[in-house]
Amino acid sequence: MPNLPSEKIKGWESIEDVELPSDYPSKEFYTHGNFSTSDQKEKVKKLIHNGVNETAIDNFLTKNKSIWDCFFPSTGNHGIWVIPKIQIKTKIGSSGRGLIPDYIIGTKNSYGFEYWIVELKGINQQLLNKNRNNEVYFTSEGNKGICQLLEYLDYC
Repeated sequence: MPNLPSEKIKGWESIEDVELPSDYPSKEFYTHGNFSTSDQKEKVKKLIHNGVNETAIDNFLTKNKSIWDCFFPSTGNHGIWVIPKIQIKTKIGSSGRGLIPDYIIGTKNSYGFEYWIVELKGINQQLLNKNRNNEVYFTSEGNKGICQLLEYLDYC
């Protein structure tokens, strides 16, 4: 269970108050931890606790993008850009397939910009398993997610 920060940093009260430099990514995707609410934090905890599927998590995260700042607390103290379902590679012909990660998260801190590729899986999906020798391995669903991430990273 994530430990979600509860205190706001003094600063902006709404996204309209934010002015970004022209060389920053689009304000359309921008958010900041100041804009997340305790209600949003409680709702995401309930979703996790209730073991909902990927679609329910995705819908909540897309509608409440400021909550992402809670999952990247030390990486985006100058803000965070939440880019859902953007095509990073177009489909080429009938044999090629396009690439669309669930999210690309951009963060900005004193060191500069960092980008993260996020592939969601439902809480009800088991990603790891143990064999009788207590060795941990990926399930087929976990392996599929890791392979998707590797393909996204390789392309980027």
